[in-house]
Amino acid sequence: MDFKEHILSQYEENKAKKLLESLDNPRTHALILNTNKISEEEFVKAFPGVIKHPVVEHAFLYDKNQYEMGKSIYHDAGAIYISDASSLTVSYMLDASSQDIVLDMCAAPGGKSIQTSLRMENEGIIISNDLSYNRALVLSQNVERMGRKNIIVTCNDLSKINKYAGMFSKIILDAPCSGSGMFRKDEKMLLDWSIEKVHKQAAIQKELIELAYFFLMPGGTLIYSTCSYSKEENYEIIKGLIERHKDMHIVPLNELSKYSLTDVNEGITLAPSTYFGEGQYLCKLKKDGKLRVNDYICKEKIVVKEFNNLTLQGNLIKKDNAIYLSPTNLALKEFNIIRNGLKVGEYNKNIFTPDHHLSHFLSSSSSINLEEDNMKRYLNGESINMDNQSGFHIVSYKGLNLGLVKSNNGQLKNHYPKGLRHK
Repeated sequence: MDFKEHILSQYEENKAKKLLESLDNPRTHALILNTNKISEEEFVKAFPGVIKHPVVEHAFLYDKNQYEMGKSIYHDAGAIYISDASSLTVSYMLDASSQDIVLDMCAAPGGKSIQTSLRMENEGIIISNDLSYNRALVLSQNVERMGRKNIIVTCNDLSKINKYAGMFSKIILDAPCSGSGMFRKDEKMLLDWSIEKVHKQAAIQKELIELAYFFLMPGGTLIYSTCSYSKEENYEIIKGLIERHKDMHIVPLNELSKYSLTDVNEGITLAPSTYFGEGQYLCKLKKDGKLRVNDYICKEKIVVKEFNNLTLQGNLIKKDNAIYLSPTNLALKEFNIIRNGLKVGEYNKNIFTPDHHLSHFLSSSSSINLEEDNMKRYLNGESINMDNQSGFHIVSYKGLNLGLVKSNNGQLKNHYPKGLRHK
């Protein structure tokens, strides 16, 4: 069975034909704002051609031929996260708050974790996991760029963790899938598609959703998603979970019904023929029971004497020479932790150096504002001739923090990470 035959067997003929036709249409691109760094008004003023996302708050659609957002200063500074219009809908429908402890099970490259963190206003706890170490590193880099302090990045096979049953009030399971929803984004996905792959991924998804059930707190919410159009990977996985666990129930996302190829009681299937992004299935589920109070969030105040006596909330963790500010007091010994919340800095021969992550977390209120020429020099890795008080400082451009410098003898020595420099 080829893909066309498969789709015609999955949906009503009219819907199936429109879906197949839409795969030849140009892609729409999307992003979400970090409103701690830029307001909607400022963003629209800078990019008047953008269109507000029809569903997701603080998100916009744009034409990549008009705006190269990935090469903009707003991207470098963590003021925007580029995603897909359909993908952005998943975390938005989870509706996490600052009181939640969230598990993102298959998180890389990080879009859903970061969007959830934005929704939680950088409070609460997110454990953002990926099985692949290399993909988890990319996830960690995105957490750093966006200045998120409530995300703990881990790299684990979650099936090997037997603790933490019922610990998470909200869970995101964006499951690995056959990828048919990504055909417009990557033609290789079409060449790699087969009905055998659909069935293979469905077996994996069944195992993953059982893990999600294990970790989910009574009264908690699970959002399951794939970038597949195949019902074997979507509603069939949900149906099986509900049959095995009578305390799990679908929460119909009625606000998305007009965009869906499927009935809301079977989850939502978005497609280029119905929505503004790529293919995406999502289903929101609730577990019976009463949510218990989340007592895992660390609310202790600590002072970073080494950097302007900065006061922060969290659990100070020292690992080797590095200092992290974790959002929780939980030891999490079973997790292979790559980034334990906000990386504050590290010591080298008793000398403290603040971290790039810290510079992207803090506000620009006490930063050194650079003009455009010096901003470009900074991003290129060059030092800047400028008098300032000796020591480490954050430099910014138009209110957007770029990174760190060390001032000495009338010069700002560049501490922008070498891997991020523009040349």
